[in-house]
Amino acid sequence: MDETVWVGIDVGRHEHHAAAVDEAGTVLWSRRLPNDQPAIEALVDRVADMKLVVWAIDMTAPESALLRGVLAARRQHIRYVPGRVVHSMTGAFAGEGKTDARDAVVIAQTVRLRGDLATITVPDDVAIELDLLTGHRNELVAERTRGINRLRGLLTRIFPALERCFDYSTLTGLAFLTRFATPAAIAVASDEEIYDHLRGHGVRRPTIPKMITKARVAVAAQTVTLPGEATTALLLQQARNCQDLWIGVFQATSVPVRSSPFEGGCGGVMSVGRSSSLPLWKTAPARTRATRCGALTARQRACAASISL
Repeated sequence: MDETVWVGIDVGRHEHHAAAVDEAGTVLWSRRLPNDQPAIEALVDRVADMKLVVWAIDMTAPESALLRGVLAARRQHIRYVPGRVVHSMTGAFAGEGKTDARDAVVIAQTVRLRGDLATITVPDDVAIELDLLTGHRNELVAERTRGINRLRGLLTRIFPALERCFDYSTLTGLAFLTRFATPAAIAVASDEEIYDHLRGHGVRRPTIPKMITKARVAVAAQTVTLPGEATTALLLQQARNCQDLWIGVFQATSVPVRSSPFEGGCGGVMSVGRSSSLPLWKTAPARTRATRCGALTARQRACAASISL
């Protein structure tokens, strides 16, 4: 058929709703389809005899990944109609209320009337992998920050002076809380016991005397025992163990990524970052890099394998 059709798709997690309009703006059909490959391919086949088919979707979130992949594989033209544009255009067309069917028609009518909408292309594998890895790491950073804040909140409840003493985003501060989280626990321990404990957890020798001095000053400033101290100390122990886990995860500083065709086919590694928010490390949190023909040490491979994408 010598005809141009515009197909608008309201994207959903489990189901999409598609509607097609012709050059006059008449709705040709409207239907719901599941988010699976056979249904999407059947939809493409339905308009295969048209002269030109322009597809439009309202989101590029993961819910639309399969839809975009199938359309790209069938060499279809895809335009992006942002949700705010759909909302503003809704009043220009007949109908009341908000339904998936109506949104699909609005998307189709919008792409028919506007020629300035962005074209959607499928990014290459390297770009997708970088996006997944950096997104995963950002989630880990956010979760670790929440854990540190929870730990500080618990410690402030029973021993605010100690909370101010150390940086609990490092192993140095966390090592102290393994055993000494209350004024009584510090008061009954000798300097030698505290020293041996911190050395056993890998704290550097020059740092330990300063830590002991700060802890003694904090104990001297608080002689009262607050309610719930014992239970809070147990919760601090659990929170501290969680922070150890996150630090172990972040020590997986490199994970393998597939090579780009622009790199001559060489394999590479991507630094998942060493964050300035983690004082053990110095480089920027959002910094990623791919090195040509990079290699991972056995320890790095083991750490990288511990991260579940």
